Amino acid sequence: MEQISQLKSKIKKHPVKLKTNGSSMLPTIYSGQIVKARSVKRNSLRVGNIILFHIDNQLYIHRIIYQEYVKDEFMYLTKGDSCDSLDDWVITNNNIVGIIEL
Repeated sequence: MEQISQLKSKIKKHPVKLKTNGSSMLPTIYSGQIVKARSVKRNSLRVGNIILFHIDNQLYIHRIIYQEYVKDEFMYLTKGDSCDSLDDWVITNNNIVGIIEL
């Protein structure tokens, strides 16, 4: 979790380049591609945005498919572009590290 906190701090100061790994975002993002993650105001995220987030100390880059404002907080459902189903988790602002620029 320490590394994720450090990454969040870096991204708040300036965009960070990351090398991707995996095929869940094909054809939009391929494994080994360099993407830029930047800070984002939480209330400015929209369906269709590609975000960098963490679940159980693991980083993911997936697209927001659905969002809803519940109990003073935005909640998001995400999915990889090449995946058939939604991710098994609900994302909150605490999970979000940044937004991806291609």
